[in-house]
Amino acid sequence: MDEQRVPIEGYEGLYEISATGRVFSLSTNRYRVRKGDEYGYRWVKLSKKNFRTKELWEKAFGDVRGCQYRGQE
Repeated sequence: MDEQRVPIEGYEGLYEISATGRVFSLSTNRYRVRKGDEYGYRWVKLSKKNFRTKELWEKAFGDVRGCQYRGQE
């Protein structure tokens, strides 16, 4: 299953985020594991810094109408 992926701002050449909110590592050719916090938000660690996947997705895709994001807000 191929998903549309775009580079993550500031991490071009290292990570990409898919239309469904999954983060792909170009160095390992695998999707990163998302973790959840106590509020239900999904986050992922990129180069020793944590990011909410929803925020990364919004920066990459912007348009939330008809979105394919598959993570909790």
